[in-house]
Amino acid sequence: MRIAFFSDTHLGHRRFGRVDERSGLNVRELDVMRTFERFLKSISEEQPDVVLHGGDFFDMVRPGNHTILKAFSAVSAFQRKRDGAEFIGVAGNHEVPRVQGTGCILTLLEEIPGVRVFWNRPEIVTIERDGERVGILCVPHSRSESAKELVPCDGVERLLLLAHGLTSNVPRIREASIEVGPFKKSCDLILLGDYHIHRTEGRKVVYVGSTDYVSANIWEEAKQPKGWILLDTKTMKWTFNEVQPARAVRDLAPIDVSTLGVTEVLDQMLRAMEELRDARKWDRDSLPIVRQRILNAPEGFRREVPFEVLQTLRGMAFDYVLDVGFHESKKQTEATDMGAHSVEEHWTTFAREYETPEGVDREQFVATGLAYLKEARNDTEADSA
Repeated sequence: MRIAFFSDTHLGHRRFGRVDERSGLNVRELDVMRTFERFLKSISEEQPDVVLHGGDFFDMVRPGNHTILKAFSAVSAFQRKRDGAEFIGVAGNHEVPRVQGTGCILTLLEEIPGVRVFWNRPEIVTIERDGERVGILCVPHSRSESAKELVPCDGVERLLLLAHGLTSNVPRIREASIEVGPFKKSCDLILLGDYHIHRTEGRKVVYVGSTDYVSANIWEEAKQPKGWILLDTKTMKWTFNEVQPARAVRDLAPIDVSTLGVTEVLDQMLRAMEELRDARKWDRDSLPIVRQRILNAPEGFRREVPFEVLQTLRGMAFDYVLDVGFHESKKQTEATDMGAHSVEEHWTTFAREYETPEGVDREQFVATGLAYLKEARNDTEADSA
């Protein structure tokens, strides 16, 4: 049996406050949907028997109407091509409702032939193809404790765990939400969503990663491939199939200014962006998200960067982040690569978890804060220029 696994599509994700002139929608929301459609096309071409989704299908409990309609349409077309073959998903932390009795938006997808979703309790699904029986233990976010009593599962040749959660080995701020140890003996493979970078933990635990750059710290993912997994249950061998997101994220090589003059630094900044531009002919709808880090900068360095230069650089990218700071050692630099967060990223993380009053649009709340931060940054740079 051939099984495709992908996760963390985060449909409806919005960021940067950029609005598409034609539709009036957030540009990143459109990007993430285009990436999702690319994944469906790539998976469809391999004609798997079963498709699994590891949670955070949507980015929020109540996504916008455009996202719901586009997602429903895309999955419907995908399932028609597959003649309604099994498409199984579990809910992630972004879509599990906090208020009991609210219901889950994922259940709408069950109107599509072949789609089954699990959001409030774990359950085992048994699938049979050509005499082979495979069990899939479906565990929504924060439901792993109650799933332990469902295993072992008799009458199947293979048992897979499909879950959304972080293990204690994942380098994240949030606490671990799933303990996979109890499942390793009974399950042949553990397929996890929630962590946005593709990685494995031993032979049995696999994170497929997110489809697009949708975490608070996208620079952590910038050099990591995005894709989906194709598993052959007879041999239990799997391959990672890379898919390019609709919009690239590029973390440029850092510039150490400790021995350079301002003019030399500006030349290197412009040259880096020109090389990036020339490496691929970006059109207006696909300009990359870019960060340029400056290392060992003296105090007041940012004020010496002409506003006109920053405007030129920003015109060559969808979003251009100039990250100026002090990095005294390689070890500190590496720590920054993996964990540093900009003010914008801190705000996004805070705003997504903050309990907003009833009736407040959370994504508008996030976008408004980002817009204010960007305005303040531009004003500061204009004053220093």
